[in-house]
This record gives sequence, structure tokens and C-alpha cells, in this order.
Amino acid sequence: GVRETVRAEREVIVSGGTYQSPVLLMLSGIGLAEEIEPFGIAVRRELPVGRNLQDHCMVNVNYLTDEPGLFGIFTPENFALLESEGRGPLTSNYPEAGGYFTTRSGLPAPDVEFHFAAAPFFDEGLSPPPDNGYAFGPVIIKPTSRGKVGLRTPMADSKPTVRCNFLTTEEDRASILAGV
Repeated sequence: GVRETVRAEREVIVSGGTYQSPVLLMLSGIGLAEEIEPFGIAVRRELPVGRNLQDHCMVNVNYLTDEPGLFGIFTPENFALLESEGRGPLTSNYPEAGGYFTTRSGLPAPDVEFHFAAAPFFDEGLSPPPDNGYAFGPVIIKPTSRGKVGLRTPMADSKPTVRCNFLTTEEDRASILAGV
């Protein structure tokens, strides 16, 4: 409940992560006028804050199987095995394997990375898998598509708008299609 003023004699590094750093800057008046003025924020410095967002698009392919994997591994036996011997399925970090590949000729370096996990992967990993299975899929290593982060409200604790604009370039579409 106390307002304080802090002044810097040199540069200030704002580190709120990929999404919150632009929000903090825009709320401070640093950004494009057409994006921050509608929220009642005075422009202190007009800069393209929140632009040029780059994210790695992945197409995750899930397969169900009768073979045991990492589904249902949270058992007393597996916890005991981990504690007593430091091994077993609970030592997995989930993505068990990966590799880099060039999907078409003429590229100077690999454009796709593959991830493999010994369990299905749903809902950004926020939902448990329905059964045994595995996940495999390509990720674009160096996307050429660009997105942006913007304000949803003029409050620091509200989530920003995020537009990833995945697969908006022909290069990215060619890589992900070849990868799948």
C-alpha cells in the first residue's frame, strides 16, 4: 500500500519472461501508441514492444499401445525403486529421445527436431494420458513465422494477448508437413 519511486543511474533490465516483459514495458508507456493509448496509457517511448514473437511449433502425434510405458508409473513400488536404487520409470524426464533432421534438400542446417516420449502427450502436458502409448512429433527449429504479445487490460496481473501466428510462412509449413 506504499508507493515508492526507484531511480536507476544506468540501464534497467526487465525480465518478466517472454510474455510478461512486453506487458510491463507497455504498462510503463513503452510501446506503440495505437496499442497502449486505448488503455489510457501515455506513451513515454514509441517502440515496437511485443512484436517479433518467435515460438517453436510442434505437431504431436500420439499412439496408443498395449505395451507399458510411462502411463500409471506413480506406484508405491516405483517410488521404492527410485528411493532405494535410484532407477526405474520415475527417473524419466518424459521426453526420452530426440534428433535433428533436414526435411528437404538445399537447407543449410536441420530445420526440424523430433521429440519422442514413452507416453501420450495431451493438452500441453496438463491432462493425464488416457492409457499406455507414446508421442512423437516434429518441432520447427528456427521458425520464420512471427507473432506478437499485447495488452488485454491495463493491469499488470492480467494475462496478455498472445498471437503466435504459427505456420504463417511457406517455409514453416513446408518444414512441419515434411516432418509429419
